[in-house]
Amino acid sequence: MPNDYIVSIDMGGTKQLACVINSSDGIIARVKQSTDSQSTERDYIKSIAKIIKDVIKSSGVGKENIKAVCLGIAASVNPYQGTIYLAPNLGLKNFNIKTRPINCKIFVT
Repeated sequence: MPNDYIVSIDMGGTKQLACVINSSDGIIARVKQSTDSQSTERDYIKSIAKIIKDVIKSSGVGKENIKAVCLGIAASVNPYQGTIYLAPNLGLKNFNIKTRPINCKIFVT
């Protein structure tokens, strides 16, 4: 279990913060990038994929040790389906993150 990690992302209207963490070591690495409020859904997927890639690289942890990505977003969401019903700060509406091409488990809160 100590070699299992998650990527946690706080997706806000002005910035995205990501970290790689595990239960024994806490935060291993952090990355911050700006959020463009005029982005399209496709742009958001690209920016999430980029921050995931960047924070994993910064951590030195192997991709095979990342067990999930947890996405925190100020929105009304269905965490079971991965649907972001309304995120007014991001302009997202009825957006299902789990149907997008990010190759790992995604949890939305």
